[in-house]
Amino acid sequence: RKGDVEKGLRESDVVIERTYRTQFITGLPLEIEIAYSFFDGDGRINCISSMQNLYDVYNKVIKILGVPNDKLRVVQAATGGGFGPKSDETPIDVAAYACLATYYTGRPALAAFTRSEAMTVQCKRHSFEITNVVGAMKDGRLNAWKSKLIEDTGAYISKGHLVIGRATFHCTGPYEVPNVWADGYCVLTNNTMAGSTRGFGAPQAHFAAEMIMNELAEELNISPLEIREKNMLKPGSLTSTSQKIEDDGLVRCFQRAVETSQFTRIRLEFDEFNRRNKVLKKGIGIALLYHGNTLGPEGDDFATVVSRIERDGTVVVQTGLTEYGTGALTSLAIVTAEVLGIPLSMVRLERPDTSAVPNAGPTVASRTTVIGGQAAVDAAIKLRAAVASVAAKILNTEPLNLEFKNGEITTPNGRSLSWREAVNKCYEQNVSLKAVGYYIAPPTKWDPETGQGAPYNQYTYGALVAEVTVDIETGVVKVDRLTAAYDVGRAINPMGLVAVYEGGSIMGLGYALTEEIIHDGGYLVNPNLHQFIIPTASDAPEEIQSIIVEVRGSIGVFGAKAMGEIPVVLPAASIAGALAHATGVYFRELPLKPSKVLEGLVKATHL
Repeated sequence: RKGDVEKGLRESDVVIERTYRTQFITGLPLEIEIAYSFFDGDGRINCISSMQNLYDVYNKVIKILGVPNDKLRVVQAATGGGFGPKSDETPIDVAAYACLATYYTGRPALAAFTRSEAMTVQCKRHSFEITNVVGAMKDGRLNAWKSKLIEDTGAYISKGHLVIGRATFHCTGPYEVPNVWADGYCVLTNNTMAGSTRGFGAPQAHFAAEMIMNELAEELNISPLEIREKNMLKPGSLTSTSQKIEDDGLVRCFQRAVETSQFTRIRLEFDEFNRRNKVLKKGIGIALLYHGNTLGPEGDDFATVVSRIERDGTVVVQTGLTEYGTGALTSLAIVTAEVLGIPLSMVRLERPDTSAVPNAGPTVASRTTVIGGQAAVDAAIKLRAAVASVAAKILNTEPLNLEFKNGEITTPNGRSLSWREAVNKCYEQNVSLKAVGYYIAPPTKWDPETGQGAPYNQYTYGALVAEVTVDIETGVVKVDRLTAAYDVGRAINPMGLVAVYEGGSIMGLGYALTEEIIHDGGYLVNPNLHQFIIPTASDAPEEIQSIIVEVRGSIGVFGAKAMGEIPVVLPAASIAGALAHATGVYFRELPLKPSKVLEGLVKATHL
């Protein structure tokens, strides 16, 4: 609740109301849930499993087995994708099945879902129905925004109450609106369970927000760029929760995306193309986002990292945070190497293991680099201090005078000692070279009654431009080019970021165009890859332009912002906007399958 929305709507020059619908999908990690268990020589059950949340599996399986804590060890196996489902209930299920079999038989056990079973029981991305009523002045300034979000969470609530919270916080998109009223409803139904899926409510909320901005721009006879430029969050702006924005990350992303894509020129060229072609039509669309980083109001945002230095100078980093293809743990190695001044090749990551590391919180909400990186730096600083205490005596200086760089430890007057030599001296003097790093983000402050306050410590911003071609006789939509600009805060691993941009964009393309979980009377009728259509390499755009914008964040390691989930949020909105430009028809329901596009075009011609 912000301002007086009813008064704001009355005073607006233009008011429009639209309803948008999104579908169920599954995150579909290509590797199914699987767990292997066995007794070791100490009478302890060892469970090696594919998962996202190490201690979530450990804590719940311990309760299921009813054994003391030291009688279970859980290790994350190399994991082939997560995307949310492997942070929810199914990894716990397979681990429990395997461990129970081992517990009662004394023998090794393997438990795994089939593809059909996995798609049936995995949590889905929630289906949403979002009704937006938006009022604006003649010049395009937003004046009031009223949203009603209805989320289908299936037969079990899972994370539904948290997903609807994030969606409601973001329902106005990255725009400043003086009067806001938003209600979110998490509804239990007889459909299969929905829960954690990459984006966590943001793709649904931004689809509805960006589409109504396009429709409002048309109503006001202004361009989609102009309406966004006038209303986007800038330094000093207040979000829908009245949180003050401190940086210009969104402005920079918008400018870079528009300039790089040559949006205005391409739009005019497409208009001319469409006048000359009757069957193929081209369109260009843009969508913007802001995304609250890490857990925010969803839980305590902490992480732990255990690091140690081997005698040969290798640094071993281990944490309860997991790796499942994102490359996020590589960032922990990078920041460790940076603090210690050693090559990245001298840092080794070890697999998450409950017998070796404490709880580091869940590996969700794009928080591994942001929060886990801070814990890794804390551990590395402690190790550097230990090495510095010995090196300083050898170099006859104070520890604070030492510089750690390129595998050398040097003093201001040029005296130096190699990293390996210093580590050897530490071992000779029995100096402990093991450290536990810890970080917890500042608590967020907001009013659960009004939703006002600061639910997140920092935000990632982004802009995505999509160019499409649609065959109006078949309804087939082809995405030709995407131009993505995201404010990453600080690019810890630039190559990894580009991979995240590209992979997330293609995943978002599937959500926009083809993917849909279909229920009939509560039963899932398409739990297979024949009927649940995911994009392949042939569906990828010819070009994805990845633009890294860096505006330092307030809590992330070295100023980094969350990125893991971000690229999946905007493709549906930008593609739907481009389709509207190409055809003159606004499609308000996902996915944009050929049959649905044809149906919309036919309806429009008969209006």
